[in-house]
Amino acid sequence: MERNVAIEQAKVVMGEDVEVLETFFDDFGPCAKPLQYLARSLDYLATADVAYFVEGWDKARGCKIEYLCAEEYGIKIIEE
Repeated sequence: MERNVAIEQAKVVMGEDVEVLETFFDDFGPCAKPLQYLARSLDYLATADVAYFVEGWDKARGCKIEYLCAEEYGIKIIEE
């Protein structure tokens, strides 16, 4: 789904304008471990009101963990 459409859907769910948290990280070094990326993603998720999961999220380890955390901690979820 196009990014702008996803943002508009989040606005509808929240009933207000939303701030997009940029969670594509490319500033880790070449020796970075996957858990470093996940840790930062969870840090961002902790400040979120809603989490948007695109098609295929359930095939990625990190996304599955993020989804579970969103569920368990009461963060609204939008699935594509």
